Amino acid sequence: MKTLIKLILVALVLLALTSVAFGAGVVLGHSDLLSKLGLAPLLGAPAQAQDMPPDFHIFWQAWDIVHNHFVDRQALDTTQLEYGAIRGMVAALGDDGHTVFLTPEELASRQADLQGSFSGIGAQLGVKDGLPMIVAPFDGSPAEQAGVKAGDIIMKVDGQDVTTWPLDQVASHIRGQAGTQVTLTLLRPEDGKTLEITITRGDIVVPAVTWTMVPGTKVALIRVSQFSANATDQLTGALKAAKAAGATRLVLDLRNNPGGLLDQAIQVASQFLKDGNVLQEEDAQGQRKTFPVQSGGLARPARPRSWPGPFKIKSAARSSVRRRSAPVPSCRRSCWTTARR
Repeated sequence: MKTLIKLILVALVLLALTSVAFGAGVVLGHSDLLSKLGLAPLLGAPAQAQDMPPDFHIFWQAWDIVHNHFVDRQALDTTQLEYGAIRGMVAALGDDGHTVFLTPEELASRQADLQGSFSGIGAQLGVKDGLPMIVAPFDGSPAEQAGVKAGDIIMKVDGQDVTTWPLDQVASHIRGQAGTQVTLTLLRPEDGKTLEITITRGDIVVPAVTWTMVPGTKVALIRVSQFSANATDQLTGALKAAKAAGATRLVLDLRNNPGGLLDQAIQVASQFLKDGNVLQEEDAQGQRKTFPVQSGGLARPARPRSWPGPFKIKSAARSSVRRRSAPVPSCRRSCWTTARR
């Protein structure tokens, strides 16, 4: 099962349920609060579903007040208000970076990223403490070449303050046709400096896996930059090429990997494990589903010391990377973890 598919289903279900609920609220919604404020009621008390929280009518009170008394009428975009309400609800869960609401535009952007090609600066965006940030620039991308670093906070895009913008709006302003330029004002938390960097957009083709031999050794350095749709195919190709080049040890580099598709993370992990489970997934009802190691891994330990090697994993990497890193030490393979800087 793919994490992306789960996000799509959550987004569609939330949107469908909220659209129905908002429609009912606009027609039937009203509240005692309007009377207390001296505002004439519209159509009476709001309808409440039997399983609706008793205080949920407060939401419809706010909805009615905004729609009937907000001065800037052109700003009353029903769709954006719906999206904003859902974002607020999901953000209140406190599960930053894992439970998210995706608009259709955000979903299209996420799908493009995971296919490995798009037009832009070549960086994975995220949110930290409510601010848009660079999760990681892709290897060899215009963003990396211009000096953008993982962890940079995006303060402005082409001079516009974006610190209060939704992430999809920030992303849409950063993306653009290849050959055009965009200027980012970035705050670098590690030294507190503010930088202004102009980047020329390009056609970004992001290989999920790159590799090279460490000079003067028989060690192959394999970097997995994200768990996109072609990560496993590219990894198996890299493993075969490394072995043909005489590699006897591996360093697996997952630094700044922003995550990606769950099935790809499982298949990547299965290249290095002989048996057991890669992970367990537990739902809201406490039901657990195990994802076992898949057979046929090219670097799995046929013998205790087959393909021995340290695995360099950055500790602040995202969910799929954390899932990937856990089984390796338990398979008696050394794990070198570096802290985020």
